[in-house]
Amino acid sequence: MGLNEGATGTASCVGIAVRSGHAEADAAAALLSRLLAGRGVKGIPYDEVTRGAVCDFVMVLGGDGTLLQVANQMAPRRIPVIGVNFGRVGYLCEVDADRLSEAVDRLVCGNFQVEARTMVRATVRRKERPMKVMDALNEILIGGATRTLTLHVAINGVDLGQIRGDGLIVATRTGSTAYSFSAGGSILLLDGFVLVASNAVLATSIRSLILPTDSMISVTDQSWSTTPYVTADGQRDYRIRKGDVVEITRSPLHAYMVTLGLSSQVRKLGQGFGLRRSGAENPSGPDRPADESGAGLPVRYRADEISCEISSG
Repeated sequence: MGLNEGATGTASCVGIAVRSGHAEADAAAALLSRLLAGRGVKGIPYDEVTRGAVCDFVMVLGGDGTLLQVANQMAPRRIPVIGVNFGRVGYLCEVDADRLSEAVDRLVCGNFQVEARTMVRATVRRKERPMKVMDALNEILIGGATRTLTLHVAINGVDLGQIRGDGLIVATRTGSTAYSFSAGGSILLLDGFVLVASNAVLATSIRSLILPTDSMISVTDQSWSTTPYVTADGQRDYRIRKGDVVEITRSPLHAYMVTLGLSSQVRKLGQGFGLRRSGAENPSGPDRPADESGAGLPVRYRADEISCEISSG
């Protein structure tokens, strides 16, 4: 299935990916399978999807790390993903765990949209020969060494300067709330890249820089006595050598993310990063909207109430 940004439709087959070793997510996967079957929708384990099975969406029961892994894997196949939060912050996850039934209703009824998220690509060149290409939804990191790195940075062929420190991060809008933010970068609510010098002890006067997505960032490793890694979304890495050039650009791939209208970016920022709101909290207020049929009440379940299990890759 290939969906364009803003597309809507109905689901007939849904892949189910589950965070490994998480009992509550395992129980929710069994419940999800029953909810889908009760609405005439087929649910299949994620390992079948990775082996080529066709589905309309993949529902990811886990945290942001699990969602990133699945979104990266599904991007070349243009299969949209939706996250149900069983992690800690879960900023990228669209659905709270206790709203699983409501999310299924919206998917089955076509009450959703699909957003194409910009990804970032790192190409490692050694003496102008491409050695490795990696795509990421969150960020590309050049770092991971045991000693201070020396990195020379150019943007669109123009020298920016030399950075000495732990490393350098180039994050997308999606990833600006993760490693980039913790290293002192800005949170992006519009499309763009944010470049962050992580714990820089010597750098240009710019520690964090917001760039358009058509920028080309060239990073040359000039480090002595240490060899850093290029890491994509904290999950895949490649060790580089002194003199290697890492070209960071917008990826030709997109990650397709399902949005249900159950929350907003600003509200998720407040919830995910512990910001306090003034005034009384109304559980039926704007952060818990009900649809026209009055749905929206949380679904409660216990692991011992579920008699079947679904495994995933």
